[in-house]
Parts: sequence; C-alpha cells; structure tokens
Amino acid sequence: MQPMPSAGKMQPMPSAGKNATDAKCRKKCNRTQVQEKMQPMPSAGKNATDAKCRKNATDAKCRKNATDAKCRKNATDAKCRKKNATDAKCRKKMQPMPSAGKCKPMPSAGKKMQPMPSAGKMQPIAKCRKNATDAKCRKKCNRCQPSKKPKVDEVQELVSLYQPPDWLICTMNRTSPYVPQIGDEVYYFRQGHELYVKEVIVLKCYEINPKKQCFYKLRLKGEELCRIVSLHYSNGPPTLCCLKLDYHDIPDVLDFLVLRQTYDISISRNWRPGDRFRSVIDETWWAGEITDRSPLQTEFSDSHFQCFTVRWDTGEVERMSPWDLQPVTEHGAATSNIPLTEEDRQALAYDPDEESEWLGEGREAMTQRLITSIEALSQLNFAGPFVYPVDVQQYPDYWSVVPYPTDLNTVREKLLNQYYRRVTASSLGSETVGKKCSDFTTRKKARLSEILRNSCLC
Repeated sequence: MQPMPSAGKMQPMPSAGKNATDAKCRKKCNRTQVQEKMQPMPSAGKNATDAKCRKNATDAKCRKNATDAKCRKNATDAKCRKKNATDAKCRKKMQPMPSAGKCKPMPSAGKKMQPMPSAGKMQPIAKCRKNATDAKCRKKCNRCQPSKKPKVDEVQELVSLYQPPDWLICTMNRTSPYVPQIGDEVYYFRQGHELYVKEVIVLKCYEINPKKQCFYKLRLKGEELCRIVSLHYSNGPPTLCCLKLDYHDIPDVLDFLVLRQTYDISISRNWRPGDRFRSVIDETWWAGEITDRSPLQTEFSDSHFQCFTVRWDTGEVERMSPWDLQPVTEHGAATSNIPLTEEDRQALAYDPDEESEWLGEGREAMTQRLITSIEALSQLNFAGPFVYPVDVQQYPDYWSVVPYPTDLNTVREKLLNQYYRRVTASSLGSETVGKKCSDFTTRKKARLSEILRNSCLC
C-alpha cells in the first residue's frame, strides 16, 4: 500500500475541475451565444405601447359610444316624454270628429272634451288647424242638426214674398198681359221698354241698369219684329221672365211685346179719330172714343205705340195703342163695365197655323193625344210627386227655388183650355215639370223628363 499524500502535496483533480469549469464555461458560453443570437426586438416596446394606445382609444371610443347611446336614449326619452305629454294634452283638449252619417253637436266650453279615437299615435295639431277643424265640425254639425220648424207667421211671410204672379200660373188664355211662349213672333216696342225700365226704377221693384238694356246697346227702331227662341224664369221677388231681356208685368204699364198676329189684325182695322171702340181691362169690357192720332215721341214718328188719344165713357183721357182696341159690335148698347165671357175670350184667342205649329196633326187631335198621355203617366208610381202642385205650407221655400211652378195636372188643364199656341210650347211646359222639381225630388227626374218629351213629340 502506498501512503496517502500529504495535504500540502495533494493536487486537485484536474479532470474534475476542468470538467466543471468547462461545463460552467459552456453554460456561460451558451448563455452568451444565446444572448448573442437572441437580440432584443426593437418593436416590442412600441407594439406594447401601441396596443395600450389602441386599448385606450378603444376604451375612449367605447365610452364615447356609450355616452352617445346614453345621449340618444336620453334624447329619445325626452322626446317621447314631450311627445307623450303633447299627445296627452291633445287628447285632453281635442274633440272627436263626428262621422259623416252621425254628427253630434259640439259640447259647451265648460264641459270636458272627449279624446279622439285614433288607430296610431296622435300628432300635435297646430292651433290654427285645430280652430279650423273645430269650425268645420261646428258647421257640419249645424247642417246635420234638424232645422227649427218655422213659425206660422214666418211661413206665411215667405210664401207671400215668393208667390208667383197670377199671369204666370194662370191656365187660361188672357188678352193681357202678354205671356211669352217658345216660337212666338212678336213686335218689340222700344218706347214701351224704356217706360217699363223707368217704372221699375221709380217703384224699386228690383235692381236694373238702363245702360245694360238692349235699347241702349243696340240701334233699335221704334218697332222690331222678333221671335222667341229661348225662355226661362228668374227667382224673385218679382219673378222675371227672361228673353235675353228681363221683364215682368207691372200694373198700369202697357206691354212692349205684342204677338205679331194681334199686331197685324189691329193695323188692318185702320183706326181713325171719331171711331168708337171697346177694350178689355181686368177681364172687363170698357168703351170709349178715339179723339186724336199722333206719335208718342217725334223721335219715333213711325211707331204705333200709344199713337191714339182716347176718351173713355167715364170721361178719362189717356193714350192707347191700336192692339188695345176692339170694335164695338152693337151700336148704342151698353159697352162699359161688362164682364168678359168665355165666347169673348175664345174670339180674342190666338188662331194657330194647324199645319206648321201643330205638325200637321191639328190642334184638337194632338191636344187630345197629349192629354191621354199625361193621364196615363199620372197613374205611374214614381210620378206621384209631379201630379199636383207642391204644398207650399209644407215646403214654404219651394217658390223661392222654383220660379215657374208647374205639374202634370196644370199642364193638362192648359191643354184643355187651349192655352198653348203651338206644340213646342206644350212640350216645354211638360219638360219643365221634371226640370223644376229636381231641386226637391232628384231621383227619377231624368226618366220622367224623357217620358214627357217623348209623349209630346212622338
């Protein structure tokens, strides 16, 4: 056995220390190599900062979005609250609009208004529109409410105010005043028209402007031959008969339109001063004597209008026209204050041309056929309202709407009395039944007018 070396002489184990050192070195080298190979990324801090900025920006944006959403929510809530308050206020104040069929009166100011039913949300209405709606509603309610029944005095006053004159509703022939019919050939007398206009102004019958009359606008002679081609009546008072000029009958004012047949017969008699005559005034004969002949105005020396000066048997003196005079049949007999007879009326009536004015069929034959048609028509159910005159006590405003009232029975009476001078006049009278009643009975009017027209012209 060899002796153990001393402590001072012992050498460290080179392999162990070396290996340890190598390992340590390798480890250190490895770290160094790793550190050399793994260089720090220069963008890492920047990226972290960017990420943090992005996060902060996102947070700020989120906070802003949250704030915007909250603002929008708050704004919406405020708007809704305002809108709901306005809706509640509108519902509290507004009156429900009545339906077209049932219209209820507006409540008084002291009563609460009922809310208006609405399918959707109500929109606030401007005050002006609300007032306009309320006014419209009140107006509509007033129309729907039944009108108060007029008093008896008011009814009588309205009826008497618009009552048609006798000459317009008369069913018999009269010598005066002249009542125009379609197809009439008449002489127009300018002097008579001027006198009529002056009398209307003096009596204040209705508003009339002399400068709008035909004698002012046109160069008319004292006498003009005309034909009636259109005719209608205007509501009064007074009721006007319109022939492109307006006129109505005024007491003590002579006609300025005279039938051509009447005019021709009177001129053919060749009246002279000293001749006895008689005249119809208010359905009564009065007699007198012609004392002088001279024109009424020198400006119209050829006019026959009031060209005679006459003295009545009563002693009165006035001017008359030739067509106002009739010959005395029995000399020496009483000729004044004698009622007009039916024979006298027939003798003074218009003598029609059977061929041209009654379409060749003749007045008697066509009149009978028309009467038969009207009687058959009156039996139909829908003709009931048109058969007899309208009861003005039940409809007091009827005459204020219909200036020329007529009905089937009135037309029939006129035909029986030979009132119509030609078939066209009777046709117009029949058609007027349907036209004039249309304001009170709107249905079936067209059918009735067609039947009446066909019965008159077929």
